Amino acid sequence: MIFLSDFIGAEVVDVRQHRVGRVRDLVVVMAEPFPRVTGIILKGNRKVRSLDWSVVRSWDNKELSLKVDESSLQPHARTDSELWLSRQILDKQIVDMDGRRVVRVNDLQLSQVDGTMLLVGVDIGARGLARRVGLEGVGRRLASLLGRDWPQKLISWEAVDPVKSDVSSVKLRIAHTKLAKLHPADIADIVNELSPEDRNAVFAALDDEKAADTLEEIDEPQMQASILERLDVERASDILEAMAPDEVADLLADMPRERAQQWLKRRAACLPRGHGRWPDDDGVRRRAPYPDRGRGDRPPARARARCGIGVLRLRRG
Repeated sequence: MIFLSDFIGAEVVDVRQHRVGRVRDLVVVMAEPFPRVTGIILKGNRKVRSLDWSVVRSWDNKELSLKVDESSLQPHARTDSELWLSRQILDKQIVDMDGRRVVRVNDLQLSQVDGTMLLVGVDIGARGLARRVGLEGVGRRLASLLGRDWPQKLISWEAVDPVKSDVSSVKLRIAHTKLAKLHPADIADIVNELSPEDRNAVFAALDDEKAADTLEEIDEPQMQASILERLDVERASDILEAMAPDEVADLLADMPRERAQQWLKRRAACLPRGHGRWPDDDGVRRRAPYPDRGRGDRPPARARARCGIGVLRLRRG
């Protein structure tokens, strides 16, 4: 098996066996079903450079050989859909789509297929951590002495969704394609396990209707409010408008009064002069005649919009 830890820190030499630097990171382009390694981040001579993966000839025993001389190296052409594996995926949280759970990345499994290096799996076990610090062999021997197995804990990349809060919207949309296909109740369960920054990243990648349905599935009003506060005013307002009126009323009622008033004032400030106004407190608290529904059994936002249900709909002045 090939892992990211096999490359990180590896010495890089050119075709003349002159030292070029050490591998700092690998770059992949997000693609289905497996991301493709497209570049190498090198550190050497007090500078960081990026090189195209196509110049790699071979790698073995923590040494990576290039096909060309250092003087002929060309910078790697970066794209908006790239991710740096060590900096942006390693040690970060991801979603195990099969288990509907949040796990931590301890190492990344790679595989070479027809000359192309692919990101094919995620190591979430203690063995991955031991491998990164050079203690995997010691761990295997210790497990053998104790008569115990020490299995790999790998998840196929096809079954995971990275949770990133520090990447562009282009990367985010690509990365969360699988997550967005889950039922809102499942997304809500996953969001409960994430940090505030990563919750925001997930909601930023969902469309308004899916975000509204997911927000309704979150049981804690404080978490709902925290998610909305981290979004820009226009996006948060679009999500609120797609929610059921009783859900919005409960959300605003459970928020500190000052915070709720700030939301109303901030949204009203975005309206053209004379266009309309927000409902007063009685209007916000007015309930729609919903039947009693269990978790995950409410109509989707699109259906609610077709029915004319919108607590945030403007009144004509």
